[in-house]
Amino acid sequence: MAKLKLKNICKIYPGNVTAVRDFSLEIEDQEFLILVGPSGCGKTTVLRMIAGLEEITSGEIRIGDRVVNDVASKDRDIAMVFQNYALYPHLTVYDNMAFGLKLRKLPKGEIRKQVQEAAGILGLEDLLNRRPGELSGGQRQRVALGRAIVRQPQVFLMDEPLSNLDAQLRGQMRLEITKLHKNLETTFVYVTHDQTEAMTMGTRIVVMKDGLIQQIDQPQTIYDHPANLFVAGFTGNPRMNFLEATLLEQDDCIWADLSGSRLPVPAARGQELKEKGYLDKKVILGIRAENLCGEEDSRERERYPESTLEGILEFSECRGPETYLHVRIDGKEVIVRVRPDFQTIPGGKVKVGFNMSKAHFFDQESEVNVGSNPY
Repeated sequence: MAKLKLKNICKIYPGNVTAVRDFSLEIEDQEFLILVGPSGCGKTTVLRMIAGLEEITSGEIRIGDRVVNDVASKDRDIAMVFQNYALYPHLTVYDNMAFGLKLRKLPKGEIRKQVQEAAGILGLEDLLNRRPGELSGGQRQRVALGRAIVRQPQVFLMDEPLSNLDAQLRGQMRLEITKLHKNLETTFVYVTHDQTEAMTMGTRIVVMKDGLIQQIDQPQTIYDHPANLFVAGFTGNPRMNFLEATLLEQDDCIWADLSGSRLPVPAARGQELKEKGYLDKKVILGIRAENLCGEEDSRERERYPESTLEGILEFSECRGPETYLHVRIDGKEVIVRVRPDFQTIPGGKVKVGFNMSKAHFFDQESEVNVGSNPY
């Protein structure tokens, strides 16, 4: 078991292309940490530097009490699970899982014991004599996990291991990997661009953009209190609604003026924004679909009647247990979550209630969430 510490890690490729900048992070023993962000944000580069598959340009990596900057990958006591599984097609499942143990020249009896134990954990006992070409995608992924388990590493590194699976199988494998982490009681570092995986699997999430950390926190905290505009837009499905607004004071109330409509800002938040100098300035108002309600949700709208605006319904998405309305208000589209039985007519008028106690306000220039504490 090991604690991982990355201090001021940088990676610059030839041509002065910076992939990772000043990346500092401590990963606790037995933690399940997720690195998440869009393609090209540097998350896989960070994972490969931890693994020793990529040299760091500057900084320090510690695994346990040991600095491993110059330690070969095979000697770092880590195991990596790749996106493409990286199985040997000519070997059986047993031999794929045993391959690393044979290289370490372990006794045959010990190899057999460790492979069978891992196969039992992953439900592969009946597949040990098959070859990868005879397995489904989910079974091949379990073999790749089994090959990592038998090494009994201090740290598991996983690089988008579920991206090649269909949606239903991804859901099943998310649960299996989460259970695996609890059973093994080992440190996991997991890379994904899928924010659903990040929100449902990790004990902590690191959100990255352009090689930089944007926010580090528990999944629900990141969802409820995003540090900036990028994190707010990247987490959540559908993405957060963003509306440009000017903050005005009238009749002892702070209002968010949307260039045609106004929404009252809760008193405490309004005072905070006033004290920070945002009166008569443009900000970005952010609010999630579940914090809006449609015309037929009358009991919800009655809770904040002054925060109701009228718009035109453009189209709706039925997703089984819920429906999302795409409504145009003052020239801007907002997405509203409503009950599945909500009656809609495209092109018709819809009243939308805003729960302003759940609204976020972002500085237009820095894009920082005003009043939100950074990581």
